[in-house]
Amino acid sequence: MKLVDTAAMRRLEAEAVASGTSEPILMELAGYNIANLLMQEGSLAPGKRVLVLAGSGNNGGDGLVAAYHLRRAGMRPSVYLTRDRRKDANLKRVQSLGIPVAVHGAADSAQALQDRLATTDCVLDALLGIGATPPLRGSVREVLQAVHSVCPPETFRAAVDIPSGIDADTGEADAQAFRAHVTLATGFAKPGCFVGRGADCAGEVSIADIGLPPEWADDLPLTRTTAAQARGFLPERPEGAHKGTFGRALLIAGSSRYIGAAYLSATAAARAGAGLVTLALPASIQAPVAAKASECTFLPLPEADGHLTPAALEPILEALPAYRALLVGCGLGDDPETITFVRELIGHLRDGAAALPLVLDADGANACAGIDLGQLFPQYTVLTPHAGELGRLLDRSAQAVDEERLQLAPRCAAGWNVTMLAKGAPSITATPDGATYINPHRNSALATAGTGDVLAGITVGLLAQGAAPGEAAAAGAFIHGEAGAQVRARLGASGLLASDLLDEIPLAMNALRE
Repeated sequence: MKLVDTAAMRRLEAEAVASGTSEPILMELAGYNIANLLMQEGSLAPGKRVLVLAGSGNNGGDGLVAAYHLRRAGMRPSVYLTRDRRKDANLKRVQSLGIPVAVHGAADSAQALQDRLATTDCVLDALLGIGATPPLRGSVREVLQAVHSVCPPETFRAAVDIPSGIDADTGEADAQAFRAHVTLATGFAKPGCFVGRGADCAGEVSIADIGLPPEWADDLPLTRTTAAQARGFLPERPEGAHKGTFGRALLIAGSSRYIGAAYLSATAAARAGAGLVTLALPASIQAPVAAKASECTFLPLPEADGHLTPAALEPILEALPAYRALLVGCGLGDDPETITFVRELIGHLRDGAAALPLVLDADGANACAGIDLGQLFPQYTVLTPHAGELGRLLDRSAQAVDEERLQLAPRCAAGWNVTMLAKGAPSITATPDGATYINPHRNSALATAGTGDVLAGITVGLLAQGAAPGEAAAAGAFIHGEAGAQVRARLGASGLLASDLLDEIPLAMNALRE
């Protein structure tokens, strides 16, 4: 699904007008299709009451047109305006059908709003459009406060284009933002419906056609990953293949404190379809890891007290030519010797002749904090930080990063020449050439230790099979999300263990392929 930010949407609307489609026609198409979608999504039968909250701009105009068509379809709409629109031709159409209209600030308007909110079957938010950003002010804020305090929870709620109080580009939300069951996006969906608190307020998103050709958005960089798209990113699995066909993945992972991270990432890589997975790890933890990860091969490395040292570099460099993809970081720990090892390895990969795809996760990313990142990373690097790890790289707080991941991910991908898989709810993948993918999955059950190791393992497993870095990261995030959804369906929102995901990985991939 292509997503269109505010600036791009303005350009597309201007192109439509320049090509001969007038603004009134765009609004008529929007309102007509919003009315039809609303009846479908809300299962509204003739006679149902719909309260349209209409602001002063084009979003309010869309709401007025929708009210007109709702009445013609047998609904019982009423309109509440935040500002007088007496010169608006669409208001006159509404009034010509006898639709009740109240204006904020007029006599008895507050009581009229409360009465309608308390008795309506559906509320349609057409207060603010994509040009408005938090905080809410004035009459709109007062109206939304009334919605929250008076409207029964079972009342169906829908928003035109973007819930009022949400930034359409960032998902930033006012505390009083409208909370919809469904958002009826005009033309194209807006990114603010899928990130930040905007995702909590938008509900399901449906597209109301306004006559803009879908191909107009083909060259825009922002996409919400669909199952069909993720399927297209999966490597082929020819029946006559052997294990070498599907690549060898080398994972440098684990330490005495984080034995499980090595097991989880390696098993995930194998479950994602890599032909052979080798764990390179401190020699002292090989036995306990091998007891669980019996299908892996192992490269025991020089260590000190359970963590890797720079002495591990030589055996790694000797082994690398046999592998198609490399993962560094899961559970390595933050010992200064390990950090030195990681930095030296990255330098060798960057300066070497072999272009080996690299996934840099967790402590692999942490090892890069505090140094110049501009020319640091090798070609075909996939960085997979959560907000805290990305914050260390940027010298910012995790909260600040999480609030701006949609903007930071493509900026870092371009600036550092990497594929960025910024983990979170949802995860965001950005490539150096500007493509950005928002993962559709948001699942609190995945907020537990070790799930990031599983995601890193899936990603390197796909790279080993020949997927391009951006495709491996976007598909890996989708598969990880699908696996999490399957476990949640069985266990609920709490209690998921990272290891629960492992058996679900091939099932999720098989479902995609079918």
